[in-house]
Amino acid sequence: KDATDPFDLEEVLQELPRKQKEELWQKLKTLLLDTLVANPVESWHKIDDGSDDDMEVEGAPEVDCSTSCSCALGGILEALPRSESHVRLAIRQLCEAWWEKGLEKKEEFGKTAFSMLLAKSLEPKCLVADIARLWQLHAALLNFDYNSEESIEVRNLLLQCVLNINHIKKEEGRRFLSFIFSWDVNFIIIIHETIKNQLQILPKYTIEHTCIQDFMHHGVHLPRNSPVHPKVREILSYFHQQKMRQGVEQMLYRLYQPIIWRGLKVPNSEVRSNAALLFVEVFPLRDLNMNQADMDNEIQKQFEELFNLLEDPHHLVRSTGVLGVCKIAAKYWEIIPPAMLADLMKKILCDLAGDISSADVRCSVFKCLKILLDNKFSHPLLEQMLPSLKYSLHDNSEKVRVAFVDMLLKMKAARAAKFWKICPMENLLAQLEVDSRPVCRRIVNLLFNSFFPVNEPEEVWCERCVALIQMNPGATRKFYQYAYEHTAPTNIGKYEAL
Repeated sequence: KDATDPFDLEEVLQELPRKQKEELWQKLKTLLLDTLVANPVESWHKIDDGSDDDMEVEGAPEVDCSTSCSCALGGILEALPRSESHVRLAIRQLCEAWWEKGLEKKEEFGKTAFSMLLAKSLEPKCLVADIARLWQLHAALLNFDYNSEESIEVRNLLLQCVLNINHIKKEEGRRFLSFIFSWDVNFIIIIHETIKNQLQILPKYTIEHTCIQDFMHHGVHLPRNSPVHPKVREILSYFHQQKMRQGVEQMLYRLYQPIIWRGLKVPNSEVRSNAALLFVEVFPLRDLNMNQADMDNEIQKQFEELFNLLEDPHHLVRSTGVLGVCKIAAKYWEIIPPAMLADLMKKILCDLAGDISSADVRCSVFKCLKILLDNKFSHPLLEQMLPSLKYSLHDNSEKVRVAFVDMLLKMKAARAAKFWKICPMENLLAQLEVDSRPVCRRIVNLLFNSFFPVNEPEEVWCERCVALIQMNPGATRKFYQYAYEHTAPTNIGKYEAL
């Protein structure tokens, strides 16, 4: 075409009236069908690649009434020789545009474009743009019936994508790989089997340092608000639960060495907290090949790290430290030296329970003490130390008061100690009189059997009611306001009839 020629075919097509467009595409359809009849697809592959007589087919712009013509073009794709790559590209672009514009029969055109881009993305010379285009058409996968014969080739190509470096390295590729899990639940099983088959041929060192240690690194460094973070933690937790299997504990010790200790020292408080969570979950980190002296030194170092967590300048790390100490103490109370236990409990109950800089830390103390109460061997020490915390019931933070009463409820359920010895009755009633609904409901639950003993004669109910009124009239009103939550309506009726 002469560059000086002002003729613009696309502009002319846009200006054509609808009737003329329909006539144009009808004639193009006839021309295409006549050409296919005159040149059967069986003869295409017999043409010499070097011949100057290669058939050329030009791509067409999108017009709504061109459906039949476009379908015919899509139907000849499989028969096109490799030399006609420009024709294949034009047909693919036509199918993509058809899908994106949502025209009639877009599902079939979307499937055609998707299949072509899927195969293209697996080629060694695949471009970033090809994978980006595939991701843009990813919804077309849902138009394939998983159980149909036409999807067999698509399934095979998708399984190749799972192992293809082009997809794994690129953001759009990773998004696409995540999406294919939503195609059909049976396909997920096949994907897992494909990956497991690949793992069998990988050396142990590669699996440990390229795969498992990478999860450990991201378990420490991923932001807490990342949707991937809980998934990574879940995977790592499974490895931690397998510590008793042969070789697993040594592997964890070896792989965590360059990650956890460094993570606990970095300036970023969120990273320190993530590292602390993993450290607590995998505690103790041991190499069973160590001699006894080295093992004792290693365990002592890890206990010192627990104290460091409790003294961290950031409240998030201190809260994580409280959680960690309570979990570890609940699990290993009988084998931890008594002096070490006493020091840890003193740090938590005497210092952090009254941490004036953070209500979150104070709250975490009482939340985590419920974990510790699950170990009956902790009850004697806690019974001695907890009475000093009775004023936490009057904390200026509601969530701390809620956590404190929840801890008393746990203590009552575990029969660890008499709750009124930890927090006197007058304190409980005084707070019941003035506190908010969440705290009052819990205090009533705590006191209910004391002042409304449903298993005692009804005369005792009246005696307890009188005693409660004498102790605190305001608290009495609050008590009976929430009493209905803890007994049957028939008991309320009996009480009103007295």
